[in-house]
Amino acid sequence: MVPFDEIKMLFPDHITFTAEYWAALDVNSKFAHLGDAFGATYCSRTSIHFTQQFGYTFAKFIFATVGKLPSEGTCRLVSNLLDCQTVPFSFTSESMKIWNDINLLPLPVKYDILEDMCVNTNDCSKIFQIILKRLRTYGLSTLSTICECVKKFPTIPWEGIFESWYPGEFEKAGQAMGAFKNVMFPILEKELLDIHSVAHYRQVGGACAHILEFTGANKTIGRHVGLKSYRLTDEKKDYILKMMKSEKPEGVPVRESTWRIISEFTQDGMSDDDLRRLATEHREKVAATMSRINAEERNELIRQARLHGFFAPDAGTE
Repeated sequence: MVPFDEIKMLFPDHITFTAEYWAALDVNSKFAHLGDAFGATYCSRTSIHFTQQFGYTFAKFIFATVGKLPSEGTCRLVSNLLDCQTVPFSFTSESMKIWNDINLLPLPVKYDILEDMCVNTNDCSKIFQIILKRLRTYGLSTLSTICECVKKFPTIPWEGIFESWYPGEFEKAGQAMGAFKNVMFPILEKELLDIHSVAHYRQVGGACAHILEFTGANKTIGRHVGLKSYRLTDEKKDYILKMMKSEKPEGVPVRESTWRIISEFTQDGMSDDDLRRLATEHREKVAATMSRINAEERNELIRQARLHGFFAPDAGTE
């Protein structure tokens, strides 16, 4: 049963008895007191409707099930979707204790609960569907940002760039994508999250977030944690912008195997033929561009590429 200190914290205006009185009550009496306090606190309010309170309760149930406290942005989302800014949604570590029995359910039971909800999303309101959808990528926002950046600017030789700037990180990100591609609820897989921690590819994720922001490719990424935890230098920004504007790629295009990993992770439905065609098109575009420009321009591009350390191994000057 809930400790006295916690119910006093939850219902400060309606708990007038002492801890000793609470301890002496039987279970039924305690439930009766909690019901009265809950009703007086919530059901008599004019600023929050029953459907909104029910939505808040559902959201708390979801967060308790996965054992994850929501970010400030997620709390705002819940409040906005339920049109309840007068009583903002919150779910703190203290609140989590009230739902501890849910959090301690065995992992297979949690999967059964969440899978059933996802299968029957048509029976849920918009708020439920959005929260459930977010659960599918909870904990993987950095990987999703990397995929978004590569897919929105597919002709840029990202593998070579990131290997030069942040050795090993892009490869680690690919390994993480492979590990999570068939996981329905990554947030429940704490061991996998530890093994493929964002710490292994944090700089690549931060760089991708900055690139999506300063190019305007993603206008809602302003709150991304990578923008705060990592700084992309002006030199690197200028280099990326130069390649985007010149349309003269200076390195090896993203490999077909990498496109396959990204496709499987994002579940975009691309077939093997689509992936081969995508990779081939980028290779051909590089070859066509290099054949058009004169020797002097080509040598300058190669010089810059070598300076950054990510040109094709067999490249040479004329």
